[in-house]
Amino acid sequence: MVQARMEALAEPLKTFATRDRAGQKRASSDRAIKLFFGSNALVAIVVLALITVFLFREGFGFFGQNLSGIRRYRASGEEYVDIMRQYSEAQTALSRGLNSIRLRQFQQAQKKGVSVEQANAALAPFDQFATAFSDIAEPLNGLVSDSGDLASELKAQLVAHTPGETMDAPEASPAAAPQSLAKLRESAATFDQVASTMQGGLTSLLATPPAVTDPGAREAFVKWQRHAHAFVQGLGEGGKELRAWSPDKPVAWYRALTSFLFGRDWVTASFWQDWYGIIPLFVGSVMVSIVALAISVPLGVMSAIYVSEVASPREKSLIKPFIEFISAIPSVVLGFFGIAVVGQAVRAATQSNWLSWV
Repeated sequence: MVQARMEALAEPLKTFATRDRAGQKRASSDRAIKLFFGSNALVAIVVLALITVFLFREGFGFFGQNLSGIRRYRASGEEYVDIMRQYSEAQTALSRGLNSIRLRQFQQAQKKGVSVEQANAALAPFDQFATAFSDIAEPLNGLVSDSGDLASELKAQLVAHTPGETMDAPEASPAAAPQSLAKLRESAATFDQVASTMQGGLTSLLATPPAVTDPGAREAFVKWQRHAHAFVQGLGEGGKELRAWSPDKPVAWYRALTSFLFGRDWVTASFWQDWYGIIPLFVGSVMVSIVALAISVPLGVMSAIYVSEVASPREKSLIKPFIEFISAIPSVVLGFFGIAVVGQAVRAATQSNWLSWV
C-alpha cells in the first residue's frame, strides 16, 4: 500500500521533470534561433553601415571631381565652343524635323497606292528645300569643329601641367595656354560673319517654302517654320554670348551638387565633357515603374482574387506551388531574365510591321 502511494506521488514528479527538460530544450532552441537571426541582423547592420560609408566617401570624391571638371570645362574654352555648338545642334535638329516631315509625306503617298518613283518625284522640291537648309550650316559646322580642336588642345595643355593630372598630350608650356585661348576667342568675329550669312540665306529660303499637300504633314511643317524663324532671329544673340563669356569667371562650389541633382544630361565616355545629372535616371525609373505597375497590378490583383475566391482546390494545388516558386526567386534574377530574354523578344517584335510605331 505504501509503495503504491509512493509510486502515485512519483508519477507527477516524473511528468514535471519531463516537461521541465522539454521546456529547457525549447528554450535552448529558442535561444539558438534568436542568436542565429540576431547575428544575421548584426551582420546586415554592419554591411549596411559599410555600404553607407563607402557611398559617402565615393560621393564626396565624385563631387570634387565633378567640380574640377566644370572648372576645367570653362578654363579650357570648351564652354565657349559649346555656345556656338548649341546653334549648330539646333540647326541639325531642324534638319531632322524636315526629314521626319518628308518621311510622313512619303508614307501617306504609299498608303494611297502611289509608286515609289512617283512619290520621290513629287517630293523633289521638298528635298531640294531640305538640302539647301542643311547646306547653309556648313560654315557654322566647320567653325565649331576648328574651335573645338583649339579647345581640346588647350584642355590638354591645362591637364598636362596640373599636379595629379595625367593625359596624353604634347608637351607645351603654361604660357601657351593664354595664347591658345586668345586665338580661340577670335572666332567670335567669324561667328558673327557666319551668323549674318546664315540669317540672309535662311530668310530667303523660308520665304519660298515647298508645297506640302498632306494635312498632317502640312500642320507639322507650319510648326517647323515657327521654330525655324525663331532660330534665325536667335542667331544674332550668339555673338553677344561669346563676347560676354569669360574663362576667369569663378565656378561656385555648389555647382558640383546642383549640376548633379538638377542636370538633365547623362553623357558618359564623351569626347568632350562627361555630364551626370540625376533627372534622366529618375525620370526613366519613374516611367519604367509606371508601365510595369500598369501591367502588373491589374494582372496580379485579378490573379489573386481568382486563386483565393474562384479556383477549385485542384486548381489551387496546381497554381500555388508555381506562385511560391516564383516568389522565392530573387527579383534581381527575374530582372536579368527580363533583360536577357523578354527584352530581346520585345526588340525583335518591334521590327515587325504591326509594331513599327514603337
